[in-house]
Amino acid sequence: MKLFSPNGPLYKVMWAADGANIIWNMEQEEPDAHCATLTSLLSKYIDVTAWAKSYADYYHQWLEAGDATIYKPDMPLVASMLRAIKQFNAKEQYKLYYWFDIDRTAMPDFCWQRSPLSGEKLLELPSSFAAVNHYIAPTDFLVLPADSSL
Repeated sequence: MKLFSPNGPLYKVMWAADGANIIWNMEQEEPDAHCATLTSLLSKYIDVTAWAKSYADYYHQWLEAGDATIYKPDMPLVASMLRAIKQFNAKEQYKLYYWFDIDRTAMPDFCWQRSPLSGEKLLELPSSFAAVNHYIAPTDFLVLPADSSL
């Protein structure tokens, strides 16, 4: 698999249960000094608060009823964020990627090889990145984990 060489820091959009941040530095695997500004800039393209609330609702539906809708890359909520990321990336200095994975409770040994959106071959991020941010689909603006050992 080909190695992806970033020109500067990479950031991902990822809903987290604590709800405090949705943008994270991918190499550090935590929010950094730029994340609040990036969240504000992303808000020009999507209502970040409403998106996070809707994602939380879908997440709880999965926990409580087994509804795996959040694990579909083409579901409307994910698609709306991907559209916003594409608009953001066309105009802003930094690049955002959307963190995505399958339902590991249903498929624990799954390993990504291609983008779930376009089928493009994935690129590997350098080893300095956490395994949770291992593969990147540059044209789809997706970042995917290495394997089930997360």
